[in-house]
Amino acid sequence: MQLHPATEVEPWAGPPGPDEVVRQRAQRDAEAAAVAGEPVDVAEVVARRIGGVDTRVYLPRRDQSSASSGAVVWLHGGGWVFGSLETADGGCRRLARASGLVVVSVDYRLSPEHVWPAATDDGEAVLEALATGGDDVADLAIDPDRIVVAGDSAGGFLAAVLARRARDAGRDLAGQALVYPVVQRAALDDLADEAGDPEGLSVAAMRWYWEAFLGAGGPDPAGDPDLDPLAADLVGLPPALVLTAEHDILRAEGEQYAQALQSAGVDVVSTCFQGVPHGFFRHLATLSAAAVAVDQVAAWCATRAR
Repeated sequence: MQLHPATEVEPWAGPPGPDEVVRQRAQRDAEAAAVAGEPVDVAEVVARRIGGVDTRVYLPRRDQSSASSGAVVWLHGGGWVFGSLETADGGCRRLARASGLVVVSVDYRLSPEHVWPAATDDGEAVLEALATGGDDVADLAIDPDRIVVAGDSAGGFLAAVLARRARDAGRDLAGQALVYPVVQRAALDDLADEAGDPEGLSVAAMRWYWEAFLGAGGPDPAGDPDLDPLAADLVGLPPALVLTAEHDILRAEGEQYAQALQSAGVDVVSTCFQGVPHGFFRHLATLSAAAVAVDQVAAWCATRAR
C-alpha cells in the first residue's frame, strides 16, 4: 500500500553532533503536542520517582488506592537518543484512558551521554520497584502480577529485553506489547545505507542509533540476549503483542521476532499496519492508524492486566 500522504518526518541529515542532539530533543518535545493532537483527559497525571528513575504516572481513576490495578510500564522510542516523557505523553494518555490501567512512562537515560546498559537498567529498576511495592509506589496499589511492559521502536527493544530479564529473575509479567520494535543490529547488515523510506527511518540513521547506544568500543551485540533478543531463550516469556508498519526498515525483524516467540510457545498477536512508516504510533493528530494502534495496545493490555 502507498505511504499515507499525511506522514511528515524530518529526513535524516547525517549523524548529529552534541549540540544538534540537544536541539532536536528540544524540537521534538516542542512539537509533541501538535503531533499527538488534543490531549485525552485522564483522572490525574503525576511526576513520580520510582526505583530512583523519573517517571510520569497516568491514573485512570481519581481514588487509585481504593482497589488494586494493573499497569503498563511504557518505554518511549527515539533510537535511545531522542524521545522523552513529552513525546510519549499523547499516546500514554490515550492508553491509560482506553485500557483503564495505570500507565507508568519511564524517563530512562539517553545515549550518547549514557550508553548501554543505562536505559535497560533504568527500565528494570522501575519494573522491580513496581513488583516489590516499595514506599514510592504503595499509594498506586498496583498488582505486581498484572504488569505489562511496553514500548515503541527503541522502547520496544527495551521492553523485549526487560520481559526476558523479568522471567530470568522469577518475576511473572502479564504481557509485553512491542510497537515496531528494534530487535537485532545484524538485521541492518544486508541493507544499503540509503534503504528505507525517506519519510520514516533510514538504515543510516538506525546504524548511528546503535553506535550511540553501544558507545565507542562498546560490546558486540550479536548473540548477547541483553542486546540481541532473537538470540535469547524465548521459552516461558509472557504473552506478546507485536505491531509493525508496512513502510519500515524494522518491519522484517519485528515480524521475525513475533514468529520466534510463537515458535517458542509464547502466545503472540501480530499486526502489520498498512500504508504507514516507522514512528506512526505517535501521530494521533494526522494518522487514523495511530489511534487504531494505540487502542489495540490498550485493549490487549487490558485483557492481560485486568
